[in-house]
Amino acid sequence: MERSGRLTLLTTERAQKITCFRADEGHEPVIYLEASVQSAASRRRRTVGFKYELTYPRHRGAIDSCRPCSNIELLMAICTSDFVVRGSIQKVSHHSDTQTSLIQVSVNRVYKQHGTMFQQQSMSHLHATTSPSWSGHISTLLQCHIKPGEGEFLFTGSKHFGKAWLGCAPRFKDFLSAYHSARAARSNPCDFPLD
Repeated sequence: MERSGRLTLLTTERAQKITCFRADEGHEPVIYLEASVQSAASRRRRTVGFKYELTYPRHRGAIDSCRPCSNIELLMAICTSDFVVRGSIQKVSHHSDTQTSLIQVSVNRVYKQHGTMFQQQSMSHLHATTSPSWSGHISTLLQCHIKPGEGEFLFTGSKHFGKAWLGCAPRFKDFLSAYHSARAARSNPCDFPLD
């Protein structure tokens, strides 16, 4: 990363983890790649790949990302999120090394998802009378102190590097109440399939 005309190393070729950083205020982000010179004996063509994402603040900033969504934020989230699923929390694991928490979710209904963040369980694990179920994991910040909760939730969020990241997650009954009120007032930003 360039700061005050000097480059600071963010990661090396051997790193297999995701590295996140903020662009300085008023500066566009720029990615610099550096390759080391190889000896003539070992010179052969090598290919290096990397993935990157440029993210911009959406309707919620990092400072208040742990607070519950307002009804307006929630109604916008069902329209704009990369995933919207209804389900329950099975387990939460906390990882201090990455400063994240991982929520294991049992999904009853997938309304929307980009990619395969939530996958259908194989039929061999299910009884013949049971309808197929879905499962997946959602990441969030460790500072949010997520705990397992009883009941059914509506999980929304965004996809980053193939992983689901939590946006709004109200109890499903609370979402229904907000959605019905907005629909009665003709103020909902998009339609949602109710069953």
